[in-house]
Amino acid sequence: MRKSDNLSGICLLVLVLIAVSGVFGSKLKYIRYSGTLIRVNLESPNPYFEFEDRNTFQTRQIHCDLETLSKVKEILAESQSSLDVDGKASMSVENKGSLQCDGKPNLGKRFRVGIPEAKPGNKKFVKGQVLESDPTTGQIVYSGAAGRRGYLTVSTEEATEYRTRLDRMETVEIRRNYRYDRVRRIFVAE
Repeated sequence: MRKSDNLSGICLLVLVLIAVSGVFGSKLKYIRYSGTLIRVNLESPNPYFEFEDRNTFQTRQIHCDLETLSKVKEILAESQSSLDVDGKASMSVENKGSLQCDGKPNLGKRFRVGIPEAKPGNKKFVKGQVLESDPTTGQIVYSGAAGRRGYLTVSTEEATEYRTRLDRMETVEIRRNYRYDRVRRIFVAE
């Protein structure tokens, strides 16, 4: 009688462990994507957009909600030249290849830069597209030359303005000289 009780207890424990691992076993993997936007498909059951990956030159699909993709399609229709897209996406371990967008994708054109000019140490010329903006800290993330990301702390009012424009999915370009204010510890536009 004791062996059967131990055996049934062990079987019950194994079943519980299998059930728990099945529930918590679906882990998400987050990736960053960037490339040239090719097309937006709203008619399929899972709406998606296709882009050519900048690193591997392969065409990939990212599935998003219908509202976000309809705004992306409007922006793509208004643009005369090709647009670059970048952002974050999640991929579950079970569905190896199906990417779900995490947040809103950033759209814009790639910037080309010329020869830099000599400038004093406390001044900075910023040219690129604003990707993210935090109104509480005033920190913005922008895409500059050759797709490189840059970070800049500006006034909270300017960061709030960028954030509202980004929430409307507008392309926010930045092209200014900034001077570092040591007292406020932010860059002030000139």
